[in-house]
Amino acid sequence: MRRGGFEVVEWRKIGEPDAPVLGPAERLRVLAHTCECRATLYELCSLGGHYFIRRTVRGPSGDEIAESPRIRHSKAVDLWFRLLRGNAR
Repeated sequence: MRRGGFEVVEWRKIGEPDAPVLGPAERLRVLAHTCECRATLYELCSLGGHYFIRRTVRGPSGDEIAESPRIRHSKAVDLWFRLLRGNAR
């Protein structure tokens, strides 16, 4: 549940010009994820020593995928728990 005064995350939609792009040799690992039964799914991801949150919003016109900026592990885990608690969106 979203809480009042929540932190706004800078989501970058996949496919936009400033969105990160995976190279052919990069291996993405999903470290944790929320339940797929919801319309919005979050994944804590690791990629080449960087960490980020991937958000998938399912809708009638298809999935919309966005990612947070690449950050250090400790900051990513902190953001992950803020998202789960409703303190960030």
